[in-house]
Amino acid sequence: MKRIGYLLLGLLIAAPVASYATIQGLDISPNNTALTGTLATSNGGTGVSSGIPGVWSSPAVSINLNVAGDNTISIPLPSGFTRITAVQVQFSGASGNISTATFGVFTATGGGGAALLPAGTAFTITTAADNTNNNAQELNVTNVVTESYLPISNQLFVRIGTTVAQTVNCQIQYRPVP
Repeated sequence: MKRIGYLLLGLLIAAPVASYATIQGLDISPNNTALTGTLATSNGGTGVSSGIPGVWSSPAVSINLNVAGDNTISIPLPSGFTRITAVQVQFSGASGNISTATFGVFTATGGGGAALLPAGTAFTITTAADNTNNNAQELNVTNVVTESYLPISNQLFVRIGTTVAQTVNCQIQYRPVP
């Protein structure tokens, strides 16, 4: 009997991974951005079918650091969700040393609305070389667990203060909330 159990365990381990998984009636998307489906009351759910978002990522945007002002980051939200709790702002793929430039991340243009990261935040990226320390930067949002934000027209704005003749890619990690 043990041999059959080991054989079945081996088949489970060797089985190809599906494009998504189902756990107790919930579908997990390939990039873990959302759970959908119905969790039965017997499994601790409400029995109501709805989306349960996890951490989402904005589309990456290339930012020209040679121009002061706003850069729009699109924040897609699922149906029924209007706010976000922002988790992290990520920068990578810089064209060179950008450590003399500064920025802030806001819910409105012109540095208005709520500040996810305050104006004057410094970049720490000093190289464009891959596989090298200081070629990327990830910053936790100021009030990551205590404040939700209402992105105007589903957008956030990275406002460049001090400029430098370089570019960098930006992406924001967030959780949709109702």
